[in-house]
Amino acid sequence: AVVSTQSTGIIWTTSKMKLFLLFALVTLAAARHPRPRPPHHGPAIFVRHHHNVGRNETYEFKFAIAGKKELNETEVKLYKVNRDSEPHFEDAKFNITSETLSGEEEIKEWLDNFKEKADKEREDKDEGGKRRHGPPRHRFKYAIIGTASIASTSCDNAGPYRVHYGEIRHDDKRRHHHPHPRPPRDGFYIDIEDCDTIEFF
Repeated sequence: AVVSTQSTGIIWTTSKMKLFLLFALVTLAAARHPRPRPPHHGPAIFVRHHHNVGRNETYEFKFAIAGKKELNETEVKLYKVNRDSEPHFEDAKFNITSETLSGEEEIKEWLDNFKEKADKEREDKDEGGKRRHGPPRHRFKYAIIGTASIASTSCDNAGPYRVHYGEIRHDDKRRHHHPHPRPPRDGFYIDIEDCDTIEFF
């Protein structure tokens, strides 16, 4: 079948007309539902995800922030997650010190040791669990090694935390409105002996 439009002089076949209408519908749908922005790819964060700590104890732990671009120690943040407050993040009551590594071999050695210790602790806890940390997938050129310490732990220190580089983005804040969000990769939990367990993330 052929459709003719005298005003424009364009001749349409039925198949061309169908393709045009399909293209118009797809364009309209795309305009109404724009694609979400791709996720932000910041530096990688390495932290042990569960800490069992005695009450009234001095405690410290280490973490790492690694990337292929130069990092700034002033951008290292440690937040405690509080779902009952707004915003849901408050500064953690830990003293933070840090040092910067800039050699690939030095960084790889530190991460290998960190992963080895994490696997050993999981084995001791799970009695030979099979889960393992694989070798780092990337070669990092820069890394910040952080140490978080507290003089005396209390029940106020129990709960979920996040190590973060830079400011918390809007998407990170909004995710905690979900009743059962998945823990982020930079999240960890501190369990204090003889204290109530706080809901995780």
